[in-house]
Amino acid sequence: MKQKKDKTNIWIDIKTAADIIGLGEQTLKKQCRAGKFVFKIVKKGKCTNYFILLKSLPNFAQDKYFGEKFSDIKYSEAPNWAKQQAEKYLEILENSDGLKGNDLKQFIEEWNESNEPTSYSSVIKMRRRYFRYGLSGLLSRHGQHLIGSSVKDDYFEYFKNLYLVEGAPSLRTCWDLTLGYAIREFNADRKTFPSFMAFKRRLDKEIPKQGIYMARYGQSAWNRKYGGYIDRDYSNITCNEVWVSDHAQIDVACFDSDGKVVFPWVTVWRDYKSGKWLGWVLQTKNPNSDFIFQSFYYAAQNLVCQKM
Repeated sequence: MKQKKDKTNIWIDIKTAADIIGLGEQTLKKQCRAGKFVFKIVKKGKCTNYFILLKSLPNFAQDKYFGEKFSDIKYSEAPNWAKQQAEKYLEILENSDGLKGNDLKQFIEEWNESNEPTSYSSVIKMRRRYFRYGLSGLLSRHGQHLIGSSVKDDYFEYFKNLYLVEGAPSLRTCWDLTLGYAIREFNADRKTFPSFMAFKRRLDKEIPKQGIYMARYGQSAWNRKYGGYIDRDYSNITCNEVWVSDHAQIDVACFDSDGKVVFPWVTVWRDYKSGKWLGWVLQTKNPNSDFIFQSFYYAAQNLVCQKM
């Protein structure tokens, strides 16, 4: 029986990691510094060398490092219609090998003239799948995943209760707390415990990005980033036809006449079409109707002066 190799404490150099994961070295270094992978820096003289913990890489990269290929049994068991898609894209990938950019787009246009059509984005996606999973990666999945999650439901539920809370700590901190919980409650082995990236992959797979953002940053932040809005139609409005007004407090500290520190207010009337300020009042008191009338008076006065 073949003994499984230990992946828990293997550090590989940045060049090897870049080759097996399919990224450039500089891109991989940026992702390391962003916290996507566990890494360490070893200085030798004037040289700075990056080393990445193998366990923190995606499963397909770990398999490639050990020379393990994704099982072709799934391909042999796939239905004929799924095999037809795989064979179609295998032919496309073989004939377009080395092409990119405009050359690849030109090849796709010529392919579509006499074959079942495809698109540039689909070919790029299939290249990535083929690189990672081989021929089985070209099979139509219809919402199913080639590789299941290694994160158990008990661990994942505890992790979600920590991470999906407004003001919660970072993903890595929540993973550390989940590891402690698993050791206490389930006698989990630290060496075989799923990496923090495994938790992130399952989280991204099961919960929409917007849902994660709302849970961690709240309704107001979600509304600013993802909330819907209605476009305004300015095409039927002419300049100086509609005026609008509002107050705003300026985020600059000043001294008033009594020497107190204040943050002044500005009341403005502006043209709805062009956005031009027509009249305004800058003051240190709370906004009221007097400042609205005063700024409107200035706007009307400026309009009269311009027409004279």
